[in-house]
Amino acid sequence: MNWPVVAMFMVCASLPLRADTFTFQDLTDTVTISTTSTRFASSCVGEDCTLVLSEPSPGAAATITVSGFPLFISETDGLTLSDMVDAQICGPSIPGCDSAAIAAGLPAILFSSDVDPSGFPCNLFFACIPEDGTVQTAGTITWADGTVDTINFQSDIEATAVPEPSTLVLFGVGLLGFAWKVTRSRSAGKMSGKN
Repeated sequence: MNWPVVAMFMVCASLPLRADTFTFQDLTDTVTISTTSTRFASSCVGEDCTLVLSEPSPGAAATITVSGFPLFISETDGLTLSDMVDAQICGPSIPGCDSAAIAAGLPAILFSSDVDPSGFPCNLFFACIPEDGTVQTAGTITWADGTVDTINFQSDIEATAVPEPSTLVLFGVGLLGFAWKVTRSRSAGKMSGKN
């Protein structure tokens, strides 16, 4: 018996059958999905996108382990909620989940960009990962056959609002005018008090 061949077969048999990587890219006003896989269907509208994965092998959806979700993404300040990635089993209320995906119990990964941050400050109710413009891992989907798919995201970095120089000049002139008015009022008060 050729032991190196048997050992190689045993190692290969224990590896995942196929692992794919899916990346939500939020670099403009629309979200896109980057992957080399053909095992998905997507439904993207503006800055919201749903990715429905298909089975890597027949029966692999029987047991699915989802880890890392939901994931909340903040602006670079680490406090302001920006985006969200979540994974759920297909249901009728999830865009992109057809009756076959619902019947098979396929996972749907939802990406929402520019989430309304009101009422959900990061690090107060939940932890957020700050977006940094690079590809970052959101989580994984592990199928019954051992295949592990990785879900990534890449969010644009929102520019922090910086006051324009003309705004600062106008503010400074307003302060000078206010100071002049206060000084003049005090001078007028002192003069009327002497009379």
